[in-house]
Amino acid sequence: MNKKIKKQRVILLFIVILVVIIILPTFSRYIYNNIKESYLNSKQFYFTSDLLNVNNNKVSFSNWGGNSVYSFEFNVNSKLNELTKVNYDMNYELTCTIVEKDKATLFIDSENGNSTEGKEDGTIKIERSILSSQNTDPVKVYIRPKQKLPLNTSLTLKLKAVTTEPYKKEILATVKIIIGITDTDYTIVDSVNSEYAVLNLANSNKDTTTIKISYDPDKIRIDLTDDLFNLNNLVSNLTDINSKQWTRTLDSTQKYIKEVKFYLKGQSSKKIRFYKIDRTIDYTYPNTDENSYSFNNGSILKIKME
Repeated sequence: MNKKIKKQRVILLFIVILVVIIILPTFSRYIYNNIKESYLNSKQFYFTSDLLNVNNNKVSFSNWGGNSVYSFEFNVNSKLNELTKVNYDMNYELTCTIVEKDKATLFIDSENGNSTEGKEDGTIKIERSILSSQNTDPVKVYIRPKQKLPLNTSLTLKLKAVTTEPYKKEILATVKIIIGITDTDYTIVDSVNSEYAVLNLANSNKDTTTIKISYDPDKIRIDLTDDLFNLNNLVSNLTDINSKQWTRTLDSTQKYIKEVKFYLKGQSSKKIRFYKIDRTIDYTYPNTDENSYSFNNGSILKIKME
Protein backbone atom coordinates (compact mmCIF):
# COMPACT_ATOMS: atom_id res chain seq x y z
CA MET A 1 0.00 0.00 0.00
CA ASN A 2 1.21 3.47 -0.85
CA LYS A 3 2.73 4.99 2.30
CA LYS A 4 1.02 8.32 1.63
CA ILE A 5 -2.43 6.68 1.43
CA LYS A 6 -1.73 4.67 4.57
CA LYS A 7 -0.73 7.81 6.44
CA GLN A 8 -3.92 9.58 5.29
CA ARG A 9 -6.05 6.67 6.55
CA VAL A 10 -4.30 6.76 9.92
CA ILE A 11 -4.94 10.50 10.21
CA LEU A 12 -8.59 10.03 9.21
CA LEU A 13 -9.04 7.24 11.77
CA PHE A 14 -7.46 9.45 14.44
CA ILE A 15 -9.88 12.27 13.61
CA VAL A 16 -12.88 9.92 13.77
CA ILE A 17 -11.77 8.58 17.15
CA LEU A 18 -11.23 12.11 18.45
CA VAL A 19 -14.72 13.21 17.32
CA VAL A 20 -16.30 10.15 18.97
CA ILE A 21 -14.43 10.87 22.23
CA ILE A 22 -15.72 14.45 22.20
CA ILE A 23 -19.32 13.64 21.24
CA LEU A 24 -19.89 10.41 23.19
CA PRO A 25 -20.00 11.90 26.72
CA THR A 26 -22.46 14.60 25.66
CA PHE A 27 -24.64 12.14 23.75
CA SER A 28 -24.54 9.63 26.63
CA ARG A 29 -25.54 12.35 29.10
CA TYR A 30 -28.42 13.37 26.82
CA ILE A 31 -29.68 9.76 26.63
CA TYR A 32 -29.34 9.32 30.41
CA ASN A 33 -31.20 12.56 31.16
CA ASN A 34 -34.11 11.63 28.92
CA ILE A 35 -34.37 8.08 30.28
CA LYS A 36 -34.41 9.49 33.81
CA GLU A 37 -37.04 12.03 32.76
CA SER A 38 -39.29 9.24 31.47
CA TYR A 39 -38.79 7.28 34.70
CA LEU A 40 -39.75 10.25 36.90
CA ASN A 41 -42.81 10.94 34.76
CA SER A 42 -43.87 7.32 35.22
CA LYS A 43 -43.76 7.97 38.99
CA GLN A 44 -46.07 10.98 38.49
CA PHE A 45 -43.28 13.32 39.53
CA TYR A 46 -43.13 16.52 37.51
CA PHE A 47 -40.57 19.27 37.88
CA THR A 48 -40.46 21.33 34.69
CA SER A 49 -39.96 24.83 33.32
CA ASP A 50 -40.67 26.82 30.17
CA LEU A 51 -36.97 27.85 30.15
CA LEU A 52 -34.88 25.30 32.07
CA ASN A 53 -34.62 21.64 31.12
CA VAL A 54 -32.55 18.54 31.93
CA ASN A 55 -30.21 19.13 28.99
CA ASN A 56 -29.25 22.73 29.93
CA ASN A 57 -31.42 24.72 27.55
CA LYS A 58 -29.53 27.51 25.74
CA VAL A 59 -31.23 30.73 24.62
CA SER A 60 -30.17 34.25 23.64
CA PHE A 61 -31.97 37.61 23.59
CA SER A 62 -30.81 40.74 21.78
CA ASN A 63 -33.44 43.37 22.65
CA TRP A 64 -31.47 45.30 25.29
CA GLY A 65 -29.91 48.74 24.87
CA GLY A 66 -27.41 48.16 27.70
CA ASN A 67 -28.25 51.29 29.68
CA SER A 68 -31.44 50.52 31.61
CA VAL A 69 -32.48 47.62 33.85
CA TYR A 70 -33.20 44.49 31.79
CA SER A 71 -35.66 41.79 32.86
CA PHE A 72 -37.14 38.50 31.73
CA GLU A 73 -39.48 35.99 33.32
CA PHE A 74 -39.84 32.22 33.36
CA ASN A 75 -41.86 29.61 35.24
CA VAL A 76 -40.82 26.61 37.30
CA ASN A 77 -43.64 24.07 37.45
CA SER A 78 -44.80 20.99 39.29
CA LYS A 79 -46.85 19.79 36.36
CA LEU A 80 -46.44 18.18 32.97
CA ASN A 81 -49.39 20.06 31.49
CA GLU A 82 -52.68 21.55 32.67
CA LEU A 83 -54.18 18.10 33.25
CA THR A 84 -51.19 16.26 34.71
CA LYS A 85 -49.97 17.77 38.00
CA VAL A 86 -48.63 16.85 41.42
CA ASN A 87 -50.97 17.36 44.39
CA TYR A 88 -48.44 18.58 47.00
CA ASP A 89 -46.29 21.65 47.58
CA MET A 90 -42.80 21.25 46.16
CA ASN A 91 -39.70 22.99 47.53
CA TYR A 92 -36.68 23.62 45.34
CA GLU A 93 -33.42 25.55 45.29
CA LEU A 94 -32.85 28.14 42.58
CA THR A 95 -29.33 29.27 41.68
CA CYS A 96 -28.70 32.17 39.31
CA THR A 97 -25.20 33.29 38.35
CA ILE A 98 -24.13 36.18 36.14
CA VAL A 99 -20.76 35.35 34.64
CA GLU A 100 -19.74 38.96 33.92
CA LYS A 101 -20.29 40.08 37.50
CA ASP A 102 -18.07 43.14 36.99
CA LYS A 103 -20.49 44.53 34.39
CA ALA A 104 -23.90 44.08 36.01
CA THR A 105 -25.77 43.16 39.20
CA LEU A 106 -28.35 40.42 39.35
CA PHE A 107 -31.71 40.61 41.18
CA ILE A 108 -34.59 38.18 41.57
CA ASP A 109 -38.29 39.21 41.72
CA SER A 110 -37.75 42.97 42.07
CA GLU A 111 -35.31 45.68 41.01
CA ASN A 112 -36.15 48.15 43.80
CA GLY A 113 -33.94 46.76 46.54
CA ASN A 114 -36.59 44.52 48.14
CA SER A 115 -35.41 41.56 46.13
CA THR A 116 -32.68 38.99 46.43
CA GLU A 117 -29.48 40.58 45.17
CA GLY A 118 -26.49 38.82 43.69
CA LYS A 119 -23.46 38.37 45.94
CA GLU A 120 -19.93 39.47 45.12
CA ASP A 121 -19.40 36.33 43.05
CA GLY A 122 -22.48 37.21 40.97
CA THR A 123 -24.55 34.33 42.36
CA ILE A 124 -28.00 34.20 43.95
CA LYS A 125 -29.06 30.99 45.71
CA ILE A 126 -32.54 30.89 47.24
CA GLU A 127 -35.09 28.38 48.48
CA ARG A 128 -38.45 28.60 46.74
CA SER A 129 -41.74 26.69 46.71
CA ILE A 130 -44.28 25.65 44.11
CA LEU A 131 -47.72 25.58 45.72
CA SER A 132 -50.02 22.71 44.79
CA SER A 133 -52.84 25.22 44.30
CA GLN A 134 -50.93 26.83 41.41
CA ASN A 135 -48.36 24.22 40.29
CA THR A 136 -46.31 27.17 38.97
CA ASP A 137 -43.72 29.47 40.50
CA PRO A 138 -43.06 32.56 38.33
CA VAL A 139 -39.50 33.87 38.54
CA LYS A 140 -38.50 37.32 37.29
CA VAL A 141 -34.84 38.11 36.75
CA TYR A 142 -33.50 41.69 36.67
CA ILE A 143 -30.07 42.79 35.44
CA ARG A 144 -28.82 46.25 36.34
CA PRO A 145 -25.70 47.41 34.42
CA LYS A 146 -22.94 48.98 36.50
CA GLN A 147 -22.18 51.27 33.58
CA LYS A 148 -23.52 51.72 30.06
CA LEU A 149 -22.68 48.60 28.05
CA PRO A 150 -21.51 49.03 24.44
CA LEU A 151 -23.18 47.54 21.38
CA ASN A 152 -22.61 43.79 20.83
CA THR A 153 -21.50 43.26 24.45
CA SER A 154 -23.07 40.11 25.91
CA LEU A 155 -23.83 38.88 29.41
CA THR A 156 -24.25 35.22 30.31
CA LEU A 157 -26.59 33.92 33.00
CA LYS A 158 -26.46 30.37 34.32
CA LEU A 159 -29.70 29.16 35.91
CA LYS A 160 -30.24 25.96 37.88
CA ALA A 161 -33.22 24.63 39.80
CA VAL A 162 -32.94 21.51 41.97
CA THR A 163 -35.55 19.63 43.96
CA THR A 164 -35.27 16.48 46.09
CA GLU A 165 -38.95 16.03 46.94
CA PRO A 166 -39.53 13.13 46.72
CA TYR A 167 -37.05 12.51 43.90
CA LYS A 168 -33.98 14.48 42.95
CA LYS A 169 -34.14 16.37 39.69
CA GLU A 170 -32.04 19.19 38.24
CA ILE A 171 -33.02 21.49 35.38
CA LEU A 172 -30.76 24.14 33.87
CA ALA A 173 -30.52 26.94 31.33
CA THR A 174 -27.83 29.24 29.97
CA VAL A 175 -29.15 32.63 28.87
CA LYS A 176 -27.05 34.96 26.70
CA ILE A 177 -28.21 38.58 26.64
CA ILE A 178 -26.76 40.68 23.83
CA ILE A 179 -26.68 44.46 23.58
CA GLY A 180 -28.24 44.35 20.14
CA ILE A 181 -29.50 47.93 19.88
CA THR A 182 -27.80 50.97 21.41
CA ASP A 183 -29.71 52.87 24.12
CA THR A 184 -33.07 51.43 23.07
CA ASP A 185 -34.93 48.58 24.72
CA TYR A 186 -37.93 46.82 23.26
CA THR A 187 -40.38 44.03 23.96
CA ILE A 188 -43.23 42.56 21.96
CA VAL A 189 -46.40 41.68 23.87
CA ASP A 190 -48.67 39.14 22.22
CA SER A 191 -50.72 35.99 22.79
CA VAL A 192 -52.36 33.29 20.72
CA ASN A 193 -55.58 34.53 19.05
CA SER A 194 -54.75 38.17 19.74
CA GLU A 195 -55.63 40.44 16.83
CA TYR A 196 -52.34 42.29 17.05
CA ALA A 197 -48.89 42.25 18.65
CA VAL A 198 -47.77 45.35 20.55
CA LEU A 199 -44.23 46.70 20.30
CA ASN A 200 -43.01 48.55 23.41
CA LEU A 201 -40.09 50.85 22.59
CA ALA A 202 -38.06 52.80 25.16
CA ASN A 203 -35.28 55.29 24.39
CA SER A 204 -33.02 55.42 27.45
CA ASN A 205 -30.76 58.04 25.84
CA LYS A 206 -31.28 61.71 26.70
CA ASP A 207 -31.20 62.62 22.99
CA THR A 208 -33.73 62.06 20.22
CA THR A 209 -32.82 59.12 18.01
CA THR A 210 -33.90 57.67 14.68
CA ILE A 211 -35.61 54.29 14.88
CA LYS A 212 -35.87 51.89 11.93
CA ILE A 213 -38.30 48.97 12.11
CA SER A 214 -38.27 46.24 9.47
CA TYR A 215 -40.65 43.29 9.21
CA ASP A 216 -42.33 40.83 6.86
CA PRO A 217 -45.74 42.22 5.75
CA ASP A 218 -46.84 38.68 4.89
CA LYS A 219 -46.79 37.98 8.65
CA ILE A 220 -47.64 41.31 10.31
CA ARG A 221 -48.70 44.81 9.22
CA ILE A 222 -48.23 48.06 11.05
CA ASP A 223 -51.24 49.93 12.46
CA LEU A 224 -51.41 53.09 10.33
CA THR A 225 -54.18 54.58 12.49
CA ASP A 226 -51.48 55.53 15.01
CA ASP A 227 -50.87 59.30 15.10
CA LEU A 228 -47.18 58.54 14.56
CA PHE A 229 -47.98 57.56 10.99
CA ASN A 230 -50.04 60.58 10.00
CA LEU A 231 -49.79 60.86 6.20
CA ASN A 232 -49.28 64.61 6.51
CA ASN A 233 -45.89 63.86 8.13
CA LEU A 234 -44.80 61.24 5.58
CA VAL A 235 -41.56 62.27 3.82
CA SER A 236 -39.02 60.65 1.52
CA ASN A 237 -36.14 61.36 3.91
CA LEU A 238 -35.93 62.39 7.56
CA THR A 239 -34.50 65.89 7.79
CA ASP A 240 -35.86 67.58 10.92
CA ILE A 241 -35.10 65.87 14.24
CA ASN A 242 -37.61 68.07 16.05
CA SER A 243 -40.46 67.10 13.73
CA LYS A 244 -42.93 64.21 13.51
CA GLN A 245 -41.57 63.10 10.16
CA TRP A 246 -41.59 59.45 9.19
CA THR A 247 -40.62 57.43 6.12
CA ARG A 248 -41.79 54.13 4.70
CA THR A 249 -40.46 51.45 2.36
CA LEU A 250 -42.91 49.30 0.42
CA ASP A 251 -42.55 45.62 -0.43
CA SER A 252 -42.07 44.26 -3.97
CA THR A 253 -45.81 44.46 -4.66
CA GLN A 254 -45.82 48.17 -3.74
CA LYS A 255 -48.93 47.47 -1.63
CA TYR A 256 -47.63 46.93 1.89
CA ILE A 257 -45.12 48.66 4.13
CA LYS A 258 -42.10 46.56 5.11
CA GLU A 259 -40.03 49.24 6.88
CA VAL A 260 -40.59 52.54 8.70
CA LYS A 261 -38.29 55.19 10.16
CA PHE A 262 -39.17 57.88 12.67
CA TYR A 263 -37.78 59.95 15.52
CA LEU A 264 -38.11 58.87 19.14
CA LYS A 265 -37.44 61.55 21.75
CA GLY A 266 -34.89 60.97 24.47
CA GLN A 267 -36.09 59.39 27.72
CA SER A 268 -39.42 58.50 26.10
CA SER A 269 -41.35 55.39 25.12
CA LYS A 270 -43.78 54.39 22.40
CA LYS A 271 -46.28 51.57 21.80
CA ILE A 272 -46.96 50.46 18.22
CA ARG A 273 -49.49 47.85 17.15
CA PHE A 274 -48.90 45.31 14.40
CA TYR A 275 -51.87 43.38 13.02
CA LYS A 276 -51.24 39.65 12.67
CA ILE A 277 -52.03 37.76 9.47
CA ASP A 278 -52.11 34.48 11.41
CA ARG A 279 -53.62 35.02 14.85
CA THR A 280 -52.68 31.53 16.05
CA ILE A 281 -49.00 32.59 16.29
CA ASP A 282 -47.66 34.24 19.43
CA TYR A 283 -44.92 36.75 18.56
CA THR A 284 -44.04 37.64 22.17
CA TYR A 285 -40.39 38.70 22.52
CA PRO A 286 -38.38 37.78 24.43
CA ASN A 287 -39.99 34.39 25.00
CA THR A 288 -38.35 31.63 27.05
CA ASP A 289 -40.71 28.95 25.73
CA GLU A 290 -38.61 26.72 23.48
CA ASN A 291 -41.69 26.00 21.34
CA SER A 292 -42.47 29.67 20.69
CA TYR A 293 -41.97 31.58 17.45
CA SER A 294 -39.36 34.02 18.77
CA PHE A 295 -37.37 31.33 20.60
CA ASN A 296 -36.83 29.52 17.30
CA ASN A 297 -36.81 32.45 14.87
CA GLY A 298 -35.86 35.53 16.87
CA SER A 299 -37.89 38.71 16.99
CA ILE A 300 -40.50 39.19 14.24
CA LEU A 301 -39.36 42.84 14.19
CA LYS A 302 -35.85 43.97 13.24
CA ILE A 303 -35.14 47.23 15.07
CA LYS A 304 -32.16 49.51 14.63
CA MET A 305 -31.17 52.90 15.97
CA GLU A 306 -29.60 55.23 13.40
